[in-house]
Amino acid sequence: MGVSSIIKLVLALMIASLFISVATLGALGNAMQESFENIGTSADLTSEIENERQLSDLAMFVRDRAVDCEQVIERNDGEPLDGWPNDGEQGYPGLEDTGLGQNPSCFGGDTSVIRDPLQAIPGRGMLGGGPDDNNMRGIYSREQFEIKEEIKIDEDRDHYWLDTNVAGVSSKMYEEHISEEGLEDSGGSPNELYHGTGRNFVYFFEEGVGDSRSNLLIEEDLDDFEERIWYCGIEQVAGGSPQTQCEKENLEEAVEDKYFEVQLCPGDKGYIQLNAETPQNEGAGDADGSEDYYPRIVIEQTEMESCGDGEELGSPDPYVGPYTGSQIFVRAGVGDGATDWPETENFDLMETGERRGSDWVRDHADEDNLGGPDSCEMYFHEERGFGQRDAASLRTYTTGTHIRQNDGNFPSAYIDESPRVDEGGGPGNPDTPIYADDLIDEIGALDGSTIGPEAGELRPSNPNDGWNELYSDLLCHNPDDLEFAEWHLCDEGLDEDLKEIETDSGTWSCDADDGEWSFDTQGGGGL
Repeated sequence: MGVSSIIKLVLALMIASLFISVATLGALGNAMQESFENIGTSADLTSEIENERQLSDLAMFVRDRAVDCEQVIERNDGEPLDGWPNDGEQGYPGLEDTGLGQNPSCFGGDTSVIRDPLQAIPGRGMLGGGPDDNNMRGIYSREQFEIKEEIKIDEDRDHYWLDTNVAGVSSKMYEEHISEEGLEDSGGSPNELYHGTGRNFVYFFEEGVGDSRSNLLIEEDLDDFEERIWYCGIEQVAGGSPQTQCEKENLEEAVEDKYFEVQLCPGDKGYIQLNAETPQNEGAGDADGSEDYYPRIVIEQTEMESCGDGEELGSPDPYVGPYTGSQIFVRAGVGDGATDWPETENFDLMETGERRGSDWVRDHADEDNLGGPDSCEMYFHEERGFGQRDAASLRTYTTGTHIRQNDGNFPSAYIDESPRVDEGGGPGNPDTPIYADDLIDEIGALDGSTIGPEAGELRPSNPNDGWNELYSDLLCHNPDDLEFAEWHLCDEGLDEDLKEIETDSGTWSCDADDGEWSFDTQGGGGL
């Protein structure tokens, strides 16, 4: 028997005697038992990450168990929290092939008789504290990872939980953003000197790497955040009492209208962790609200300065279709008083069978007359806040309508004027119909000042700009005599037999390299 085996046997006997002497250890016993089951294995506790889903679920798991182990239990039972998982699966599907598994455990501080023998008075147990302190924060929340395949976290894309839970990116380690003064020197409280970011993670890269890994860095692109992220600091005001900088602006307020992309490369190694009470508190900590949570993703080691497809971070991903469709949907965001950014549904080309006229325009337009073999449809929709009707309108355009990529406005030569509705002024006041032009003006024009780097893109711009951008030409036509005419996006992805459309008066031709439709009349000339 080798030394390793002897040590394992001795440890096993020691823990066995402990289990015999204490009938129920609760979560502590479970944690100890699971740890000893892992003794002797060569499994690396570092999760190997190959895709965005795995990283997202790992971060979500760290956050859940740091807040309350009950959230992990609920998610493992199939109850979606924050809308995730949204695919009907239980637990954290992205962790299925990692050492944690799809339904990972959370032990927290719920340690049964060891913590509180009578299970009645919080703080009375052998270890202090109460049975409600069932979380794993600070160093206990840490999960290490290694990136095996390049990964891009994109707030604008919103595919996974982590996409929408980014508070910022820094090219300095988190310690460099926290003042050395500490609570003692300032005389303040954690709630005054620090303001957390809830479930929104901050990424920290080693110096010299962050510039090539994100489109926006906190310390470079946000005023007054060079030396702080969660730390507020005390500022002396002439003739008044000292106040914290966070009273003027904290990180979440500073990035409210910002858009982040984060690139992770093969060989990146680091950890995910969530501290509570103060950012530097590696223990359990107390947290009364999201302002007391400090989640971070730290990249400690890198092998590559940059990776990816070579496109500049912050630019739109290449358009992948569809390239024809009878309807286009132009949509603004939720009207909650904040800036209404366009959503990713903007400029979707949809097939006739996927029509949403009844949902978008409701009974304010006659669906029987929408579209046809000689016309294409464009819906405009503004999703509004609680207590307000969504705003919607429809424009129908005849075949031959040509929308150029550098047009500054949506086409005004449309067939109908379907109204939208505004919420009435109170009980008994009817909704007020307003015509399409008013809604179009609210949603915004096509931004002809910003043309995409490649032809063939039909999308809204990212939320930093907030414009509906058209990156290549659109043409409404019906060369195959379909029941409904279609919009044709001039792009290399368009079917070759649709890149030239012959009409009685001439031929439309698509130059896919430039993304432009041109028209040649019979006998010469053009327009």
